Amino acid sequence: MVVAGDIQPGHPYLQVEENKSAAAWARGDVLYTASNAWLKAPTTATTSPFGVAALAQLSGDAKGAVISSGVVAVTAGATIAANVYVQTDTTTAGRVMTWAGTLMNAIVGRYIGKVGQQDGNTVQTSASAGDVIWIRLGLQGGAGVS
Repeated sequence: MVVAGDIQPGHPYLQVEENKSAAAWARGDVLYTASNAWLKAPTTATTSPFGVAALAQLSGDAKGAVISSGVVAVTAGATIAANVYVQTDTTTAGRVMTWAGTLMNAIVGRYIGKVGQQDGNTVQTSASAGDVIWIRLGLQGGAGVS
């Protein structure tokens, strides 16, 4: 069973222990950077390099495992059409929603399908709020844009 924070097998990815803020985060939360530290993306539009929490981290932990490139599972915060860019969700912190289309540096990645839709035969469909989905981080699989 795939859960948020998993990486898609067979795809290259980068996971590094990074500085983190004092706040806790859950595995699979979308993260952004501020003041040389990673923290859980809030419910306000965020423009920053983005990553995904590879492991849950407690408040007070100085470092955290961050996936900053590759295909990774996250949780949808709203309905998302297949093959569109996503940004941080404005309702639930740490989730993603369809990109508003205004700021390129707000793009977390591209929604490429729900779990089980990456076999080359299954048509990718829209995601609903709460679905675990695959995204490719960044515009072309990189670690966000700034």
